[in-house]
Amino acid sequence: MINLKVIGCGAAGNKAVCQMVNENYINEKDILLINSNTGDIPEKFLSNSLIYGENSFGGAGKNRSIGKKLLLEDLQNKVSFTERLDKFCTDDTDVICVVASSEGGSGSSALPIMSKYIHEVYGKYVIAVIFFGFEEDVRGLENSINICKELPDDIGVIGISNKKFFDEANGNKVMAERNANEYFIEAITVLAGKTIRPAEQNIDKTDLMKIVTTPGYITVTMCKIDTTVKNKSRFNDAIKLAIDDAKYLDSADRKKCSRMGIIYDLKDPQNSNHVDFGAEVLKDAFGLPYELFTHIQKKKEADEYVSWIITGQELPVEELTRMYAKYKQNSSKLDKDKNAFFESIGELNLSENNNAFENDLESKTGSKNIKEGRSSFFSKLKGEDSLY
Repeated sequence: MINLKVIGCGAAGNKAVCQMVNENYINEKDILLINSNTGDIPEKFLSNSLIYGENSFGGAGKNRSIGKKLLLEDLQNKVSFTERLDKFCTDDTDVICVVASSEGGSGSSALPIMSKYIHEVYGKYVIAVIFFGFEEDVRGLENSINICKELPDDIGVIGISNKKFFDEANGNKVMAERNANEYFIEAITVLAGKTIRPAEQNIDKTDLMKIVTTPGYITVTMCKIDTTVKNKSRFNDAIKLAIDDAKYLDSADRKKCSRMGIIYDLKDPQNSNHVDFGAEVLKDAFGLPYELFTHIQKKKEADEYVSWIITGQELPVEELTRMYAKYKQNSSKLDKDKNAFFESIGELNLSENNNAFENDLESKTGSKNIKEGRSSFFSKLKGEDSLY
């Protein structure tokens, strides 16, 4: 329904996007892999890759300052690099999702820059998807804090925690990361409207665009309602469990959302007496939205499903504060004399969106004068130390 494209940044972002193509959730022409070297990119996807800093030693080695410097140099001076982006960010593209891990160098440094560049130069609405890692070293924690400080405040943000997949993967990090990728793929599939089919009560493209292009924190969940659910109580128990088991970083105040979209995939929509169409459990968990959109369709699979998209939430400040506290504690063990990262939580640059309930879809999805947009982008960066 939505013409959505995906850019994977760094090793983790590249893997997630490649998995998305390999499992036939997205067409290869709708992806781009951005990295500082080709080592993390499978040979079959090299034609879909864009390498920055090719004349350097290759890679950023978890050093975000190196990654940012190399990427900004190519964005500003390498014509072949920007021309490739021009061809990818076409006028008919509605939304571009940029995905990376928080702890690495190449992806962590590229995600905020590419999110800002695509939004400002091409006028596209951007959703940044961040895989937060296992919090095993000080550098990774530091990078996780800094990537959040640099995020634009007029885009959508999804934060998936690899750490929350660790136990169910029996301590296997590779399996946890793969499961996190599956979680990402499922969320993007729902966001793009690929699970929606024509029905009597519809979420149409305009509705979905209003939901998806609301700035702020986003969570997307697909809940299976198995055949044993025969009443509303059991139905609501399944919804509650899915909310509790979500693998996202928790929003600072989950009950402050702007928009909510709910997709019911039911065996018999007209005789589904076990379904709580009032969505009281979701409203209790996420608050009363400014706008609620509902889609009810006849299912294709054996089990029934309910999926929900919650947008315009507050960013996960409390989780970031916890990471920062862990960073400070571990950093002090290394006997580093560092100044405080920030004096108050406000310095995380998680500013409140004063226009959360209004979506200018034309400005978010329409074409722009790319030359003027590019010039404006770099003029603004001159005063922003955080990206240099």
